[in-house]
Amino acid sequence: MPNVYVRKSSKGSWSQEDLQQAIGVIENGLSIRSAGKQFKIPESTLRNRLKKNSFEKKGMGPEAQLGIDAENKLSLHIKKLQAVGFAPTQRDVRHLAFNLATSLNKKHTFNTETKTAGKVWFSSFMRRHPELSVRKAQGISKARTEGMNRAEIKNYFTLLTDILTENDLLDKPACIWNCDEIGVQLNNEPGKVIAAKGSKDVHVITSAEKGETITVLACCSAEGQFLPPYCIFKGVYAKSQHLKSAPPGTVIKMNKKALILPLNYLWIG
Repeated sequence: MPNVYVRKSSKGSWSQEDLQQAIGVIENGLSIRSAGKQFKIPESTLRNRLKKNSFEKKGMGPEAQLGIDAENKLSLHIKKLQAVGFAPTQRDVRHLAFNLATSLNKKHTFNTETKTAGKVWFSSFMRRHPELSVRKAQGISKARTEGMNRAEIKNYFTLLTDILTENDLLDKPACIWNCDEIGVQLNNEPGKVIAAKGSKDVHVITSAEKGETITVLACCSAEGQFLPPYCIFKGVYAKSQHLKSAPPGTVIKMNKKALILPLNYLWIG
């Protein structure tokens, strides 16, 4: 569980409203010292604020690593993702925060190996943005069932048109691509074996029910163009048989679990 900092002093515990009221009574003739005592604001703070004409309360300590403006943009982006059915997980948000900090050249202490912000940062971010909350996602099958009505379908196409117009893609189908992954089961193809010399038919038992599962990443455009499939097999070294009868340009990758990884999506670019 992330650590939660507990304040050890009451310094700076006055509010923006306290400051505004103190300035108001000072302007009406009350002394700075008396106003400070009345609203529990240090006299020196009031004098500095009046001298600098600065009447906005700022948070104590260092600024948030992303900064207020960037955090507000991230919060807005999260809400937009949720509105179109892609509400991000906690790890997604931490990854988005890292990418945002990197793109803005912000100094940060995020994890450069996992390319994510920390759990402590996430907890603090959620406290700073009470408009967001952690919710249990609705099952996609139920969401689809409830969403299949005239009003929801109309809202979907209205939102789709708005997004395409906003990004200048409404009349550019060649720039609109859809990418998805699917698990495919294979029956293993026997390789070369050692058998008695002169044998005509050498049989090797293979599974007729369930073979090895691989991941295939497919991508096509709204104009009808297809990228060659991107196939991920379980293992370390690719074999020539992996490309047997495959479409031209097929990409073969290997990893321990034959699962898609964030790095694999770079293939699209």
